[in-house]
Amino acid sequence: MNSIEILDSESIIFVLGAGASVDSNIPHAGKMVSKFEGILSGEKYLKEKELYLLLKSSILYQRGLREFNPSSVVSIEDILNVIESLKQKQENILYPFIGNWSNQLIKTSGENFEIVDKLDEMIRNSLYEWVTLDNYNISSYYCAIGSLSREVSFPIRIFSLNYDICVEEAFKKNSYYLESGFDFETCIWSYDRFDLPLESNVDAYLYKLHGSINWKRNEKGELITSASIPQDPQVIFGTMMKMKSLDPYLFSIYELRRCSLHSNLKFIVIVGYSFSDDHINKLIQQALIKNENLKLLIVDPCIDQLAQERILKTLNTGLQLGNPKIDIEKLIPMKQTARIFFENLSLDIFKQHLNSEDLPF
Repeated sequence: MNSIEILDSESIIFVLGAGASVDSNIPHAGKMVSKFEGILSGEKYLKEKELYLLLKSSILYQRGLREFNPSSVVSIEDILNVIESLKQKQENILYPFIGNWSNQLIKTSGENFEIVDKLDEMIRNSLYEWVTLDNYNISSYYCAIGSLSREVSFPIRIFSLNYDICVEEAFKKNSYYLESGFDFETCIWSYDRFDLPLESNVDAYLYKLHGSINWKRNEKGELITSASIPQDPQVIFGTMMKMKSLDPYLFSIYELRRCSLHSNLKFIVIVGYSFSDDHINKLIQQALIKNENLKLLIVDPCIDQLAQERILKTLNTGLQLGNPKIDIEKLIPMKQTARIFFENLSLDIFKQHLNSEDLPF
């Protein structure tokens, strides 16, 4: 028995965060904030800027109530999360318990919340522009997952938190078969395409947990993929909205849970993920506790001892009484950019980190 035979289609999964596409010139969260604040810096959007600054300072204030050293980085998604809650107005479940809106919010949001709507539209349009490329050759490094799939002779499952289409374009341009759930002829999404027979020669399955800039709904409400970027793409912004109870979002998060809890899983390869999504973190935490042989291979050009300690602190938050703490031996830090990691991706990386009990001797 060789190392390839030890690994099977349930042994490796990939989780891609925003940092994975930075090498494709897709801005990361911090860069998006600075770019958007640059848009607001002129005289044209004074009202929108005033509301934006109020929302940003309110988020920081709330964090300060919860912890001594809160993160000072307020992402675009944090702002959208608050906007989504504000737009619910009377539909918000807490509305009957709140006497009235703050005077400053009333002053900055407009009589009918029209400034809230305008800021929401501005942020979304900016995001769609930032995650769309004119030339996707720069993202070809993603096709290394397809190459790895052929090396190990089984399809690999990719769970992406990104809205961009860099993975899809990389696979297409390099003639790898990426299955993302859409029928070739009708372009309609269906969950049963994620369990195709081996002879279908799928190189990788792609689950887009937060949607995609090239998804839209047809007149029947069915999810379809579009050759061009639609007017209102099917993407989920804001942490409050990320667990929509409809497919493909519900199916994709269930699949991440199923795959991460599989007894044969040996590696979760995390590329460019900041561990800022509580729901994803809980799934990873659950998997690490259940499977003592599971390792997190974390690709991050800035990862150091302190960063690893922060990750462990996050993953150990809210542990059930009696569960062992997740220790640093579970982490395999790869201090590399996504591009460098993928350009050197091969089976050898996984072979050297297999536990001794997995080896064929």
